[in-house]
Amino acid sequence: MAAEDTTFDIPFILLVTQDVARELEATASLRFEYRRKVELPHPTPLELAAETRYLLHRREYAISDSDIKALEEHIDTQHGLTLDLSPVVADELILAHAQRTKGSGTKQVMKRINKADFAAALPMVTSTLTVKEVLAEFDRFVGMDDVRERFEALAALAITRRSNAAAGRPLGNRIDNYVFTGPPGTGKTTVARKLGELFVSLGMLQSGHVVERNRSSLVGRYVGHSEALMREAIKEARHGVLFIDEAYGLADNSGDVDGGGPGSTNSRDFGALALQTLIAALTDPEYQPVVCVVAGYPEQMA
Repeated sequence: MAAEDTTFDIPFILLVTQDVARELEATASLRFEYRRKVELPHPTPLELAAETRYLLHRREYAISDSDIKALEEHIDTQHGLTLDLSPVVADELILAHAQRTKGSGTKQVMKRINKADFAAALPMVTSTLTVKEVLAEFDRFVGMDDVRERFEALAALAITRRSNAAAGRPLGNRIDNYVFTGPPGTGKTTVARKLGELFVSLGMLQSGHVVERNRSSLVGRYVGHSEALMREAIKEARHGVLFIDEAYGLADNSGDVDGGGPGSTNSRDFGALALQTLIAALTDPEYQPVVCVVAGYPEQMA
């Protein structure tokens, strides 16, 4: 006996800000028909600062009245910060505070957010493109329909994660890393730049700038040099994209001083040391948020 297909009409209410509503309209996989739309006003910097203060207080972090006023003024200079991003702002402030007070101070000092944390937590934004504008730019590119669809899917996932963060769920504002494959001239660097712009428009990165590196700029000539070069590149790319072209070259140690070639256990396989540093840094909160894109020929990147 064949199972009977049953369709249910389930009414629901979706409460979003104007910014999120525009993102839903611009993202094909999240687009649906509204019976009635009620526009909610964009939250003011005062409201966002107050919500951030509340979230900090719940996690036993204090911020003074004068500093909350300064935070309000700082938020007013930012692009794309909405009320549902308050948990992200609070997380960034706590991370900046932890880095500033590492290994020093009393419990009271260790739990107080102040102006010194604002600049590190909320750097100035350099891109003002919306999600819709970023996706629309792919209309100018030939043969990138699949890439646009992937970007739409990323936007849908990011919006979902942001909603989870606003609801206090643990998924939060996690950013993934990516592998781009293809021969030279296929637009890998261009797509990396658009990826940064997309994440800025979604409020997941603050600048979206692209830092480009390859083997020659990441593999040093003596012990400890490669690790330092990689850490420097990651720090430069913070709040943006680290784009490593021909990344498979990092696994080829044939050109290293005393390198033993691919598969060697020689301690001076400097390319391998650079890769190890990259992998460790991508899970270290000190270097976050950053998007890493490794690129190269399909065969070598397999």
